[in-house]
Amino acid sequence: MINMSSVAIVCVLFIASQQASLVLGEACWTQWYDRDSPGGSGDWETLADLRTEHPGKICPSPTAIEFETLNGLSAAATGDVISAQDTTKGFVCKNADQADGKKCSDYRVRFSCPESYCDTDVCWTKWYDRDGPSGDGDWETLSALQAEHPDAICSNPVALEAQTLAGLSVAEAGDVIHKRDPIKGFVCRNKDQPEGKTCSDYRVRFSCPSEFCATHVCWTDWLNRDDPSGSGTGDWECLADYYKERPGVICQYPLGIEAQTQGGKTAAEAGDVIHKMDTTTGFVCLNAEQDGGICYDYEVRFSCPSSFCEKP
Repeated sequence: MINMSSVAIVCVLFIASQQASLVLGEACWTQWYDRDSPGGSGDWETLADLRTEHPGKICPSPTAIEFETLNGLSAAATGDVISAQDTTKGFVCKNADQADGKKCSDYRVRFSCPESYCDTDVCWTKWYDRDGPSGDGDWETLSALQAEHPDAICSNPVALEAQTLAGLSVAEAGDVIHKRDPIKGFVCRNKDQPEGKTCSDYRVRFSCPSEFCATHVCWTDWLNRDDPSGSGTGDWECLADYYKERPGVICQYPLGIEAQTQGGKTAAEAGDVIHKMDTTTGFVCLNAEQDGGICYDYEVRFSCPSSFCEKP
């Protein structure tokens, strides 16, 4: 659960992504997300915003959506009028729709994805954006990407995922896609779009057998640059700070991130609300978002291409 507060994240952003953390079954479910609260116009848990804030963690075409209040009540139990609740837009509760000047409850959401998306026998590459749509379209072909990034993508990917640089799915962007498969790659042609529109700018990533990733990635040491009492606002383990304070310790574009308390507990086991954890920003836990008023002290590590760890 992520509860966005008014505290601004000041870390410099670097383009990368994080693998999804999902649960297996006939379908699998994402973690619960709570990116907004009803203090303004309502509670907006939209897919577009969630994909922007958590790149790679929600599949391109979710098969179902679930939502509940932070204390586990259904919308029916609260009596709230819900404006949107679908796998295209996400979830929206507007204060203006509620009776007698009542505000919406604070909701969290999660999405169901095909089992293949979260299969533990596969792994995902980082996101690639080799082309822009300013010419005849956006060409993110597998052959070109493999030529430009040798050994970074397996020879026979099992799946491909594409999204705009803003985190929108193809369906949300509304583009007509010429090609999208794991063997050829992704192509959006401007001439296929209606009314002279150009394609959006897309990025892609590929799913590979897990043994490929096991031999092509490595992990940094556990790192801990901050504690929740030092700054007074929480525990800030930001990539931008690490690049500045410990140059050369972390690759420029990490492929994954892990976080644990100094005692070895995961955030879920510790019970903390995590404000941010991805390979773009790093890790942030805000004291203001915790029931007890303070985060645990966390350490983080990042996965990198094996070539980074093998450098002399």
